[in-house]
Amino acid sequence: MFWYHPRAHGAVAKQMLGGMSGGLVVDGFETLFPVVRGLPERFFLIKHAEPGGDREIISINGQVNPVVEIRPGEMQFWRIANIGATLFIKFHIEGMPLYVMAVDGHPRSRPERTTQFFIGPGQRIDAVAIGPQAGEYVMRTISFQNQAWKKPDAPQQMATIISGGSGTLESHAETVVLNQRVASARWVDDVRSAPIARQRTLEYSRTPDRRVFMINSRVMDENRVDQTVKLGDTEEWTVVNTDQQYHSFTSTRRASWYRRSTGSVRTRTACGTRSRCCPRRMTARAS
Repeated sequence: MFWYHPRAHGAVAKQMLGGMSGGLVVDGFETLFPVVRGLPERFFLIKHAEPGGDREIISINGQVNPVVEIRPGEMQFWRIANIGATLFIKFHIEGMPLYVMAVDGHPRSRPERTTQFFIGPGQRIDAVAIGPQAGEYVMRTISFQNQAWKKPDAPQQMATIISGGSGTLESHAETVVLNQRVASARWVDDVRSAPIARQRTLEYSRTPDRRVFMINSRVMDENRVDQTVKLGDTEEWTVVNTDQQYHSFTSTRRASWYRRSTGSVRTRTACGTRSRCCPRRMTARAS
């Protein structure tokens, strides 16, 4: 799952809040994980609007609190994407796990069972859903504090999952999904083993009045080149966020490998596109 949006510096947020973003799918995922072949495919394109008063209205596919139907035991392939401008959310479905197959368009080596995940602007999750026992299940956000100077964002119900109709929840269904292994070589394995040609540090910061954003104490200038990378080299970048809110780190035309450790994220980067939330510190490898 990929996505697209306008790129005019200075106007992007307003344009995206106005609806100018969308999802993009490259077919062939079933060649990586055969279990998804023939499954019903659902899209959850998350956007938000800011009507004022620090309120945010979250929509999925342009609808507020839509109904999603699934049969008990039925497997569906869900494409979840946060294609909004500034929204960071903790995503949760009460009583229903998901099995993550890919993150930001890149397959995992094996599926991962999860009951909640953090998803910031530009992030995407490809997952298998298995219909739970008949009933209604709430898809919602979990309250957390994004900006240090504001109260935690209140939870919002994003959708209602209705499990019903014919079908039986089989105990082995989860095992079938979790036993899947990616069926081809992954670029991330090459990036992991590549030697590091250079290390860099990028520091996100903001002026005390919170009006001006900077990287390495410099304001962005479209007419200035800040970083030059030699073609074919693999570099390790450490991104430090000194601001008091979350930010998305997007490396256009590069794909990244992230390794989490205590309080930080380590990343190696090759060709492609990848975005990650940067609460404090993140290290990336770029090729």
